[in-house]
Amino acid sequence: MVFISVIITAHDRKDYLMQAVDSVLNQTLPKTEYEVIVVKNFDEYTKELEKKGVKVIVTSDKELGKKIVIGTKEAKGEIITLLEDDDLFLPKKLEKVKKAFENKDVIFHSHGIQVFKYNNIPSDIRESKDEEMIIDVKKINRTGLKRLLLDHNYSIYFNTSRMSIRREVFKENEKLIEKFTFELDFLLFYVSALYGKLIVYDPEILSLYRVHNKSTNGFNVEFNEWLNKQVLIRKTHIEKFPVIKNFIEKKV
Repeated sequence: MVFISVIITAHDRKDYLMQAVDSVLNQTLPKTEYEVIVVKNFDEYTKELEKKGVKVIVTSDKELGKKIVIGTKEAKGEIITLLEDDDLFLPKKLEKVKKAFENKDVIFHSHGIQVFKYNNIPSDIRESKDEEMIIDVKKINRTGLKRLLLDHNYSIYFNTSRMSIRREVFKENEKLIEKFTFELDFLLFYVSALYGKLIVYDPEILSLYRVHNKSTNGFNVEFNEWLNKQVLIRKTHIEKFPVIKNFIEKKV
């Protein structure tokens, strides 16, 4: 049976953590089939979380990668599903993740997201007309992988809160993940792809991405301008692909 470990990371931000946790506990997947681990750097909410059956780890580490590695070391699941403290899962998220990973050749799963501002949680979830993509990485070379990133970078790997990855990826690359200090979502996607297995992208909206003034990317411009900026940032990083590729291959 596929067992899932959900790792929620939080650093300093406390405003939305309990909402994130509740969104994970409110899943259609039975609670016997997944666990919830919170890795944070503050003491607040620890007792409340433990009463909900959540495992809590308090650490002084600042980097997101280090927090994720700490969580995976305590995780029981074969599948690691990530969630940042200010984002939310929709109720069917883990059920669909489990179904995808019942195929043992799947190494990485991502899905559609919907963006919202502050506490304006959308009541109407956008429906996607796109079809599910199953990408067999064995059939594409490094050049093809770069093209894949250029074609679908915003759809597949943007935002760690939409990622589910087999635990072996974290276990075998933990030193690299700990050291990587920018665009961790890009790194996790690329490292997963190097395993040469299947990458699944489900276009259905399964998580909500919150934008607010304390988020990593900040929010001090008009909403559409902010979205366009995020796309541009990721295209810029992909144009610098050789630098990131060399970093990964050398495991600096």
